Amino acid sequence: MDILRDELMKLPSGEVLDFDHHFDNLLDSAYRWDLWGASWVFMDGCGGDDGFWDFRSALISQGREVFENALIDPDSLADIPEQEVDNMFAEGFQYVSAQIYEKKAGGYPERVRPHPKQPFGEQFDGEDEEELQRRYPRTYARFWNKD
Repeated sequence: MDILRDELMKLPSGEVLDFDHHFDNLLDSAYRWDLWGASWVFMDGCGGDDGFWDFRSALISQGREVFENALIDPDSLADIPEQEVDNMFAEGFQYVSAQIYEKKAGGYPERVRPHPKQPFGEQFDGEDEEELQRRYPRTYARFWNKD
């Protein structure tokens, strides 16, 4: 988050606003049931909507390739490098650009469109361990109930 903060501070407020809008678009595109299920396995229980919001923000921070791979195949979360796993539990990436914009422009950025009310895709029973293992075999094998 510190690196992102430092880089955004170098930009004019209009570019920070553009980044904030782009980040929101990425958050919205990842608001999907299949990714929520994979995040549940990855985090051994993702919690509610707030936890999934934090997870999606941290996923974006992993870069384009990791993010796009997760959208194509949520089970690709099994490929997150060990040194990055702790970063996936970080809260706050989603606030950085808005905070920088507020400092530079004196106001909080408005969303271009509202966050979706429901995740995209087909909802399934995320508490069914057999279903989670079937849907996310690699992520399940690596992360589920690991102490």
